[in-house]
Order: sequence, then structure tokens, then C-alpha cells
Amino acid sequence: GFVREPVQLGAAAFNVSGGNSNEWRIQKARGAIVQSHFLKGRIVTTFGLRYDQLYTRPGGTLRFLSDGVNLDQDSFNSWKTGDWTIGKGPTRTAGVVVKPLSWLNLYVNKSDSFVPAGPAQTLFLEQLGDPAGTGQDVGFALNLFKGKLFMRFNQFTTNQIKTRSGEAGTFALRVQRVEFNDSS
Repeated sequence: GFVREPVQLGAAAFNVSGGNSNEWRIQKARGAIVQSHFLKGRIVTTFGLRYDQLYTRPGGTLRFLSDGVNLDQDSFNSWKTGDWTIGKGPTRTAGVVVKPLSWLNLYVNKSDSFVPAGPAQTLFLEQLGDPAGTGQDVGFALNLFKGKLFMRFNQFTTNQIKTRSGEAGTFALRVQRVEFNDSS
């Protein structure tokens, strides 16, 4: 058998936050690069350093007008109280190119990277650190036939640490929205 129950539809009481769609971000970066040439340009070194800072403040809770249905448009430009969340760190790179012959270049580069990101947490409510990575590439280049044929061969390795992209991040974000009230 079927059961018939009357249901009254109306406005639901819920707490809405601007979340990631309403976030105030200020990013500051400063850095320097030094490139040096030795032995008439047969050895070229490059060193770089950048320091990033990201200040983040989430949007405030969206409010409804007294009719309980329409949103107060001014609440879209409100911000949560309290201190800014700060992510900061360095990115470094170093490389050398050695030209033992006019047609042969040998090179190696090594770098680490820091990507400041807004606050995030795991499904276990642990704060995530900022994404970072490391990379290294080694190789050689051939300049043949008076510059008419240039070939470059390299092998590289990259590692991403604490990345927030990909399917796992999407899945975690959707579970978190269902299971947790993050509108505080």
C-alpha cells in the first residue's frame, strides 16, 4: 500500500555563508633573481628567491530581510570578524648551464615552490598547510648545422605536496558541505 501524508512547503531555516565565493584576499610577493656569466659565458648560473604572503578573510554570514525569503544584499559585502588568516613562505630556484662546446649545453635546475592558499581542513577537521612542491630537471641541448637544428633532451621530476586539486579534493569538499556546518 501507499501512504499519503500532507506536506507544507515553505522557506527553510538555514544559515548561509559567503564561503569561497565571498573571500577577501591580499597577496604580496617580493623576490630577486641573480644571473651570472663565467668564462666568457661558458658557465651561466641563475639563482632566484621569492617570498609570498597571502592574507585571507572569509565573507560574513548572509542575512535575510525581514520577509524571511529575500537576501539582504548588503550582507554580501560583510566580512567575518577576527584576525586575517595568513599563509607565507619562500620559493627558491637554482640552476646552471655549462657550454663545454659551441654546439653542446649541459644544464641542471632545482627548485622548490610555495603556493599560498586560503585556509582549508581535512575531513578530520585538521588544518591543511599551504601547497608546495619540488622539482629538478637535468639535460642537454644540441645546436647543430649552424643553428638550423636545435634539440633539447631533459629528464625532470616534480612533486606536489599538500595539493588541493584533483578529484579527492572535490569529493572531500562535497562531503564536508553535507556533513559539517562551516558557517560560523
